[in-house]
Amino acid sequence: MPSGISKKVRMRIEEVAHLLHIHGCITTRAVMELGFSHTQATVALKHLVATGRAVRLKIGGIALWCCSMKSALRHVDELRRALHALICSARVKYVSPSDALELIARSDEASRLFSRYINLRPRDATSLKFLNGLLASMYGEAVFRIRRGTMPLYFADCRSKSSHH
Repeated sequence: MPSGISKKVRMRIEEVAHLLHIHGCITTRAVMELGFSHTQATVALKHLVATGRAVRLKIGGIALWCCSMKSALRHVDELRRALHALICSARVKYVSPSDALELIARSDEASRLFSRYINLRPRDATSLKFLNGLLASMYGEAVFRIRRGTMPLYFADCRSKSSHH
């Protein structure tokens, strides 16, 4: 087994580092859009974390890779604020991840923001997991679940100025 990293892999790592530097935070999906396989993307991102050039933050089981923890927190806060504003402007009392995905898809501005991290296709399982994690971080535990316990519903408290606990 070779010791060290091949020139090809080093080049991939630097491409990913450049993408991370440009965007601040990305998902593996964004790296795959460069033509990398999921494994190649993950290996490059994990190497950047191991060498202190990136951090990994999980939201609903989905990894968000960022150039720093400060950048990660800023991006997550931006997503939370945008989602909370959409939910409150829709005047809904309860929201599910699929409701959130639908609201995002109907807004050009939110679509641009969220499409950097998730696929906006209806019922995309990975996107729903991400939004479920985001909603849980904003509103706490799901109030109840429908459809045989599979769809969590969150109480969207639009009376308070804070978008998350």
